[in-house]
Amino acid sequence: MRTLGSPVGHTRLRRLAPAALLWLAACGGKPTEIDPEAVARYGAFRYDEGAATSAGGGTGGGAAVAAVRLADTGGAGPESAGASEPPAGGAPAAGAPAGGAGAKPRGKAGKYEVVEVTDGGTIKVTCKLTKKVEAFEFPLNKDQQGCGHAKMASERAVFDPTTLALKNCVVSLVEIAKGKDFEGDMAQAQRQVILDQKGCQYVPHVMLVRAGSKVSVKNSDPVQHNAKSFFNSRATLQFNVMSSSNSLLEPSDETTLKKAGNYIVACDIHFWMTGYIRAVSHPYWAVTGDDGTATLTNVPPGTYKVACWHEGMLMSLEMNGAEVSGYKFSNDFEEKPQDVTVAPGATADVAFTIEPR
Repeated sequence: MRTLGSPVGHTRLRRLAPAALLWLAACGGKPTEIDPEAVARYGAFRYDEGAATSAGGGTGGGAAVAAVRLADTGGAGPESAGASEPPAGGAPAAGAPAGGAGAKPRGKAGKYEVVEVTDGGTIKVTCKLTKKVEAFEFPLNKDQQGCGHAKMASERAVFDPTTLALKNCVVSLVEIAKGKDFEGDMAQAQRQVILDQKGCQYVPHVMLVRAGSKVSVKNSDPVQHNAKSFFNSRATLQFNVMSSSNSLLEPSDETTLKKAGNYIVACDIHFWMTGYIRAVSHPYWAVTGDDGTATLTNVPPGTYKVACWHEGMLMSLEMNGAEVSGYKFSNDFEEKPQDVTVAPGATADVAFTIEPR
């Protein structure tokens, strides 16, 4: 029997406590003050569509800002890697990735069928921006020493300033019914993956995993974090785990990503921290690297549609006087899928030219 003293019990208490605080605040006979720092640390925020709750307890605007560029030498940008999704209307909650459910998971009815692929081809996908986005380093409003910096470049648009090649685009084949099996690290079903919190960022920032993977939350920082994950929409909480400094939490039932889809990750303590985990049910998914390219290999000959997703690139600061009180992000988006024909043993090229937004 699971008890409240067990890890599962503590998880349930963490989920119930925020709701209880909000109910008491709304229904009590007297106005109830809630400590914003306590609210931030224990997740008592409502991630409703259109909400704009900030650490300072208010709402606000601020000029939209964007992107981080790779070094002009062509070197690697911030430590991150690749995959995920959402959009929706309304202003996003502070510190939560913008949008909501995003694109619905695509695929024909029934399970994907693994078959032997002979004379398979390759699809090379290239993602580029239409123009440069002004680089922005946003100020950290807490734990600067523990995070290791007072300012940090936004991870929401990582691109090469010379070629405009765009990193962290998630590309996939739409409605493919059969093909190769998973390969490499993803060949093992229900494998364990690590989501790290390092330098007050999620590492990797965008991650591609096989559905059924078990997530172990790591904290490489000397400060406390929480990793709060939502499935496809901020309305559906998947897990919310607190992680003390320099710790590694074993995976649980809540952190097992049983369904294919997009898992949005956010931190209530450090509002700028966002990330994505895309759990997939077939192997024809990839994420663009520093050069803005990704490849889908051993594709059965035929004609397909290629989808491309990217997180919202713009960010705005919420201000309380001269102090930063929160952050908001633009909606994640998908480009119009493109048709591609794969010939036996050949390489087909697909190019997405993306307007910053």
